[in-house]
Amino acid sequence: MRVVEEIVVDCPACAEPFALEADVDAEEQSHFVSCPICGRALEIFVRCKAGEVLSSSVSVD
Repeated sequence: MRVVEEIVVDCPACAEPFALEADVDAEEQSHFVSCPICGRALEIFVRCKAGEVLSSSVSVD
């Protein structure tokens, strides 16, 4: 069963926060998403361990 946790990140382009889901069963993951506020393409990198999010980072793609 996949376990997800909602995280909030800030868009580096418009500085607005937005929520997304992270799969806490995966140690490292990378997602490409569009900012829901400004529409810029973003890469989200999330690190997890033991079912919890350790860190996340966002960069403009």
